[in-house]
Amino acid sequence: MKTLLPSYGLHFSLDFLLLMNCFGYLNPLQTRNARGGTGSNRAQRFEPGWVRLPPLVTHPPLIRNLSVLTIALLAACGEPVDLARETEKLLQTDRDFSKSSQEIGAPDAFYRYMIDDALQLPHGGNPVIGRDSIRAQMSDGPEVQLTWTPEEAEVALQGDLGYTWGNYLATWKDAEGITQKGRGKYLNIWKKQADGEW
Repeated sequence: MKTLLPSYGLHFSLDFLLLMNCFGYLNPLQTRNARGGTGSNRAQRFEPGWVRLPPLVTHPPLIRNLSVLTIALLAACGEPVDLARETEKLLQTDRDFSKSSQEIGAPDAFYRYMIDDALQLPHGGNPVIGRDSIRAQMSDGPEVQLTWTPEEAEVALQGDLGYTWGNYLATWKDAEGITQKGRGKYLNIWKKQADGEW
């Protein structure tokens, strides 16, 4: 809900006005029906004056509720997130992911780093849901050596979600034993886990 101050054309939320009144800075604006009367469906407009009411500090229950709300909001904020550190940490995690793909193979590396309900969107294919299904799908067909290099990462302000993107190189042998290579770009979406790791 928003309230209009006619003198300046500014909008303030009702919560803001209540909070300011709580500290005695301002009082509610007087309103009257634009067409007269008191019908609830009729348009309302503000008179350019003030209703002189005592500050809301005289109402302890309201102050208690506002105090509890303020404490809850501060607790929800928690410690500020070091985005630079988290971004570098995410980039390093993706680098380690690529190294793991080289060492143990792409299917097992993906299985190690994915969450249970991971989603993969293969090129030209249907979405694959769940890390068991993704590993099975990646293991079907010729063995592929898959590596990649992350170029950039970004972390959400809350520090719980992020993404990396970069370039990948896939190498495999076709049915005739000839080495084939494929290059492209990738995008990984990451979610921080309970242990603080990506």
